[in-house]
This record gives sequence, C-alpha cells and structure tokens, in this order.
Amino acid sequence: MHTLWELRETFRCAILNRKTDSFSDIAQEVVSFAVHGSPSNKEFYPVLLLVDDYEDEESISILQNSIQSAIAERHIRFEKPVVIILNCVRSQNPEQSAKSNCTSSIALTYKLSAEEQREFVRKLKEIEKQHDHPDNFYSFMIMKSNFDKTYIEKIVRNTLKGLNNASKTTYLISILALLNKYVIDSTISASKCEEFLGITPKKTYWHQESIEDTIGSYSTILIRTKVEEYGKYEGLRIIHPLIARQCIEELKSTYNIQQSSIMLKLLQTNEFHDTGIGREILMRDMQSMLITRHRKEHGDETDTLFSPLMEEIEKAEGSSKVEIVLKEGTMRFNQNPFIFQALARHFYIREKNFTDALDWAKKAERIAPTNSFILDTLGQVYKCKLKAMMDEIKKDNPISPEELDNLLKMSSTASEAFKKCQEQTEKTETERPEYESSKARHHNVYNTAGYLGQIEVCLYTVDILLYIPGLKSNDILARKHLRQYLSGRWDISVDNTNKDYKFKNVLSDHRPFLIKLKSCLKQQFDFFQDYFVYMKQKAVNKESTEFKIRDRVSDYRKKYNRHFYDYDLMQITNEEDQTKKSNSLQKEEYRACLEKYKVDRFSGILEYLTGHGKEAEMESIVKAYTYLLENSTNKSDMLLKDRQNFILANIVLHCISPKSTAIKQVEILEKHLKDILSIIGLDHKYPEPYFLASLLFWPQHLQKLDCNSKHIADYVISMKKSFRGNYRHMCNAKQPLAHFYLGKNGGLRRLIHRGKIDQNFSEMPISELNSLWLNGDIWKEKVIKELLLLVSGRAEDNMIYVECSDGINIPVRPVYLGQLRSGKSIERVTFYLGFSIDGLIAYNVEVV
Repeated sequence: MHTLWELRETFRCAILNRKTDSFSDIAQEVVSFAVHGSPSNKEFYPVLLLVDDYEDEESISILQNSIQSAIAERHIRFEKPVVIILNCVRSQNPEQSAKSNCTSSIALTYKLSAEEQREFVRKLKEIEKQHDHPDNFYSFMIMKSNFDKTYIEKIVRNTLKGLNNASKTTYLISILALLNKYVIDSTISASKCEEFLGITPKKTYWHQESIEDTIGSYSTILIRTKVEEYGKYEGLRIIHPLIARQCIEELKSTYNIQQSSIMLKLLQTNEFHDTGIGREILMRDMQSMLITRHRKEHGDETDTLFSPLMEEIEKAEGSSKVEIVLKEGTMRFNQNPFIFQALARHFYIREKNFTDALDWAKKAERIAPTNSFILDTLGQVYKCKLKAMMDEIKKDNPISPEELDNLLKMSSTASEAFKKCQEQTEKTETERPEYESSKARHHNVYNTAGYLGQIEVCLYTVDILLYIPGLKSNDILARKHLRQYLSGRWDISVDNTNKDYKFKNVLSDHRPFLIKLKSCLKQQFDFFQDYFVYMKQKAVNKESTEFKIRDRVSDYRKKYNRHFYDYDLMQITNEEDQTKKSNSLQKEEYRACLEKYKVDRFSGILEYLTGHGKEAEMESIVKAYTYLLENSTNKSDMLLKDRQNFILANIVLHCISPKSTAIKQVEILEKHLKDILSIIGLDHKYPEPYFLASLLFWPQHLQKLDCNSKHIADYVISMKKSFRGNYRHMCNAKQPLAHFYLGKNGGLRRLIHRGKIDQNFSEMPISELNSLWLNGDIWKEKVIKELLLLVSGRAEDNMIYVECSDGINIPVRPVYLGQLRSGKSIERVTFYLGFSIDGLIAYNVEVV
C-alpha cells in the first residue's frame, strides 16, 4: 500500500481484492483503466496493480495472460509495460515461502527496522494529540510494538476480562474469532449479528440501539467493514488476525471455551443460517473451515490431512470431538458431499474404523456419484481395509482358502472403485466446489489418485497370491508359474489334497480379475508415463507434489518389474548366442525387455532425453527395435508402433550420443515414416506419427518444399486434433511440453533438446536456471541465439503461420496467447520454434 502511495505520480494505482469475478472481466477493467483519458484508445498510462492475497502462481499467470489478451484486443502498441502486477501474499512463514518461490519474491515479515520503530513513536505522539483513546488503535499499536506477542496477549486478556461464559456476547466474539483465525478477513453481516444479539430496530431516547452499545467495551476488538461480494453490505470481524488467534487461546485457557464448542454453536445457531444478506459467504467460509486442507501446492506452508480447524481439535480435544463437529456439519450442510467425505477419511485414517468409514463414503457417493475425489475416498477405504486384512493374515501361517477368498473379494471391490474414479476423472474437466476456500477454488487439478490407488491394489493382490502355499518362497520356478498364471497362460498347480483343491476353487472364482492384473498395472503405468512426459504443470507450485507422485510411481514400477520381468535388455542385445534361440523366443524376450524399460511406448523413449548416463541403454533400445523390424512378418498395428518407436529411438540417441554408431541414417528413418503416414493418412487416432513428421519433415527451405514437406501443415493440424482427442481432459491442469527446438543445422542435428541447452549453463545453480526457463529470460541468452534458428511468420487471430511455397501455411501456437493481437490484425513476427506432441509452439515472439 505504501508502494502504491509513493508511486502514485508515476503510475495509475489500483488494488484487486475481488476473488469472485472472472479474470477476463478483471483484465478488461484494468486495461480500460490504463487507456482512460488517453488521446486515443491505443495509448495508455501504466498501471501498478496490487493483487491482494491470491496465494498461488497459477491464478496470477491466468490473470497475466488475460491482461495480455485484453491488451491485444485493444491493439495497444507498447515498449514499456502496460500493467505491473504486485502480488502480495499473506504467509505464516514469509521468508521460507519467498525462498521456495521460483519467481522474484521479497519477504515482508512481522518485524520493524529501528528507523520504522522510531517513526511509529513519532506518529503515536501525533495521534495522542488528536484522539482521546489512542490505545484502542490496536492494529497500529500492534505494529508499534513490533508485533510483540506479550502485548497482544495483554490486549486480549484485558479486553475479555469478566466475560460471562453463557452470554450471547461471549458467543459472538468467540464465533468471530474462530472465523478470523481460519479464514482471512471473514465477516458476519452486521444485520445477522444484531439478530443473534436480539437487537431490534427500536430507538432509545438518544439513538438507535447498536451492536457496540449491547456488547460494551468488548466492541473495541471488533471492526465494521464493507463487503462487496454477493451484494454490498456491512460486515463485522475481529480487528486484527493476531488478536483473533489470541482470543481463541484466551477463551480456551481462561474460560474453558473450546474450539469444538464454538464451531458447534456456529453450526447450530439458526440466525446465522437463515436467508439474509451475507449468508452465502458465511456458509462458504464455515464449510471451508470443516473441509479445506492446507496444501503446499496451493501456496500453504504445510500439508495437512484435514482442515487446520479439525487438526487442532483432534490434537487438543481428541478425535471424538472431530467426529461430533463433522456430524453436525453433515446435518447442517446435508448436500455437501465433502463433509461426508471428511468423516469417512477421519474414520479410516484416524480411527481405523472401516465400517463407519465405508458408510460415510457411500453417503458422500450418493450425493455426488460422478465426483472423482469422492469415488477415490471410497476406493481408499476399501484399499486400507484390504491392507489391514493382509496385516492380520501375516500373523497366521499359513493362509486359509476362506481368508484368500475374502482378500481377493476386497481387492476386486477396491479395484472397481478406483476404476470408476478414473472414468469420472477423464470425463470431468473441473470439480472444485463453490464452498471451498478462494485459494482452492482457483486451482485446476487433474485427479491422479484413482490411477495410483489402482496400482497399489493390484500390487497388494500379487502379494496376496504369494501367501498361497507353494508360491511363498522366492523359488524362481514358483515365480515363473505365478507370472504365467497372471498372464492367463497357465493355471496354478496344487497338490491333490482337499485344502489345495479349495485354493484352486477360490482362484478359479477370481480368475477373470486375476488374469487382468498385469494388463491393469501396465495400463496405469502407461497413463502416468504419458501424463509426466507429454505435459507439464501449469502452476510451478504444483511441481513438488508431482515429483512426489513420480517417486511413488517409480517405486511401484520397480516392484512391478520384479514380479513380471526376468530379462535385461542390455544383456540380451549383446549376447553372442542369440542366434541359437528361436526367432519367436527372441522376439518375446525383446518385447518383455522393452516393456520393462518403459520404451515400448513413445513417451518412455522421450523420457531418455532427460536421462544422464543412459546412452548405452538407448543403443540397446535401438538395436532391439532394429531386430524386431528386420524380423517382422506382418503389417499390423504392432508393426506401425515398432516403426515409429524405432524412428524416435534413433532421434533420441542422436540427441544424447550423436557419435553413436547405432544411429541409422536419416534417409532410413524418413522412409519408415513415409510408409507409416501412407498407411494411416490424416485421421489417425494417435498424435505420435504426426509429431515425428513435424520433426523430420520440417522444411529445410520454406520457399522450396520437397515431397516430404509439402503436407507438413496437414500433419501439424492432425497432430493437434488427435492429441486433443486423447488428452483434452488433462489440459485444464497441464500444458504440452516442447521436447525439441529447431536448430540451425540440417538433418537430425537441427533437433535441439533442452538438455543440450542446459549444458551451456552448467556453472549456474539449478534454481537460477529453472527461473530463466520459467520467466522466459532464457530466450534472451547468447547461447540460444547461437543454437536455435530464428523463424519468421505471420501473426493473425491468436495464431502464427509460417508461410511456405505453394500457399502452404504451417500453424504455430504462441506459448502465451496474450502475446498476439486478436481480431483481423496481421503482423510479421519472429520466434523460436518448439516441437510438442500437441503441435508447434512459438517462443519469444517479437514483432518485426
């Protein structure tokens, strides 16, 4: 605020604290503010925009892109910024938050410098001359005391002295304090407070009765404030968040008023829930207090399993109080499935009471049968119950057929629940409820929990089968039999005893589920492979969470490989006696190894671009695909997939080890690709062949297209179409990642991957290098100008077109839509070209 005041002569200053408006509407207002009063609508006065507590980088990025689009729509030309965003985020640990943020951040802490303290002393003297009770200026006095905790404790203790535990005044103060402790700037409308206190619109002989008159000296810690959401009205809140927090401590220690009793009072008091002004915000804030967890990916300092209020009640008062409060919440908000979900999570996580957990999870599902987060909780209850059953079985040796049957039934049920969760995740673009906190509502997420849960259940099921007599040992033959059984090829042989026949009957009953275990696991791992490799998170602060998921998936993948694969790719591609084996056996070994190394998929091969010391593995992969192609006897879809993977493997090997003798000539790769494209045409379901076409057939000379390049525009359009058909549901939370950039050389040498660029910054700390990529400054570096080719194009209608001979225009999407003007404006631009699986991307777009 001081910065805005000091710079008011240089900038037009504005504060954005509305969180309910759309970003596009806000952007239009900001740009209108910039051009208002200018000689023409294309000139502007720069705006300094203070964004008050949006908490997350994603929202700021969306706002920034919306402003850029609004600027483009107005056809505003600029050399200096039109808008400068100053994002102010409240934090309990600002110094740590500033360090963890990749962008430029400054920590403003609860600490005054010596000079600032002297200024506050001088200012107090001025206030004392003008006001009779300057001590009641609590926010000012708290800052003057340098946020001294003892001073705040003294204020609260003296103000609340003599409270009557049973009075409505006490309950109103406690309710406001609880709200302001957990929800920043939360208010209750003054009219609802008057109704609660029993204040009628009658006048005394000197003036109309007020809240301040009714509660007396306690009103000094309250403040009236204007609220603009859902209609303008006057709200009441605690004057300072530190005072609100201390009020809760004082109420608990001196008056034995616990947080659970305050929340119950708030839930049970009808005056606060009756129709009236301010009701919507209060209902939203109350529900947020019950369900909204802290998450680092949302800008919080810590991750919590439950909402901070529920966590504190659990710690101070016990889990039974949490149960009481949440049950009251389900009665008050009986159509909010997430409170039912919170109860289910409480029972299975805290209480290990799976019966009650299942009951509440099913109630949540009945309210929201298509919400993937709710369905995931149902699956988690089944999964945790399965694990508990397994832990019990381990104490008994050996397992009985009846126990095996119960375990497999639970596995199948849990697997089905996670499958439903996945189906709904793929159907739904956004599931954030309106009653979540503003912080959570601004976040777009893709719910991967169902895929992860499915992996865990399937791996548990394999562990269950290892309980069976005869499979418990680490005997290689026994493991092979299990592997063959799970592939559907063999049955598990048992002795001719009655008990063993019971085992066989149980396995027979569950055979349809069991023989799909491997394919089910493979499907989940394939999903994560594409999810991690093809796209990146839109919000930087979500990346740490994704890294954790990656680590878990990696650990599960290692366990999966131990269960289902024996062969080592590098070993079999270098064995001299391979010729002694039958052709079919060699093919089987190669395919098993490619699956094990995750390179049976296009995305798995791309992942090697970021691997260090993987050159030998990549050579083995090229050799394996070379063998499969040379010994192929059909032209099936498998052959098409082998050929495209063979092409990509050679490209990747060239990038990470350009001197390798295993790399095939580019003419061979082009021939394979032409054969693929002639078979699939322009309507193939998957984007990978078109991605390869964009890499290999990018025109060497734009004004002289060869036979390979003349359809490049069609391939790019087909690639984007097929990508969106397969991955549209993920694009709300993630964005396509460029795996290659166009360099200045010819052939495969013109394909530059990020690793080659990063090698030129080896002496720079990783955090600084990541920051260069994040804020786009990397494109200004000298090494980029030396490595990459600057491409020219025509910008029109939020797209760039690279103009070639014969009237062919290759479409390229700017990395930020706001970089271009909208409408019919046509401009010449230059940019660096990136190749993603979603199409071509333009970086560092500049008007010529």
